[in-house]
Amino acid sequence: MEKPKWHIVKAQPNHIAEACDIAIDAWTPIRDVFRHEIGAELYAAFYSNWQDEKRQAVTHELLASNGYVAVLDAMVVGFISYKVDRRNKVGTVGTNAVHRAYRGQGIGGQLYQHVFDCLKAEGISFVKVVTGLDEGHAPARRAYEKAGFTANLKSICYYKKLE
Repeated sequence: MEKPKWHIVKAQPNHIAEACDIAIDAWTPIRDVFRHEIGAELYAAFYSNWQDEKRQAVTHELLASNGYVAVLDAMVVGFISYKVDRRNKVGTVGTNAVHRAYRGQGIGGQLYQHVFDCLKAEGISFVKVVTGLDEGHAPARRAYEKAGFTANLKSICYYKKLE
């Protein structure tokens, strides 16, 4: 089997800008669906600053100790983070995405497997990931199912303008 051209390394400050750009690109279609689903007024109230918030979340998650990036020729092509609840021996996959030009090459699967291996090494028995049910999240759901996530709970988020 041919070794992947990319490699996975612990996220460093010099990786953050590229990872944030990947995240913004990956979440733009999701936010477009949100705008369509809830309408412009509610969208503006809840998501007008989503790009800055996403950059802050990615930065925090990747540098908080459990962040990794997939690197190809010194370029970040994907990223992932995770959290650990040692008391309950469970983990949570955090924010993750693969650069649009490199999707479908197994990078996401390798990032998930890397996290699974890290969690197992820490004595963690179970892992979960949270994603949306809207059409914008369909690619993420497919990736998680391909990585072996099967059991799921449905959820919904309601919005209301106060008059």
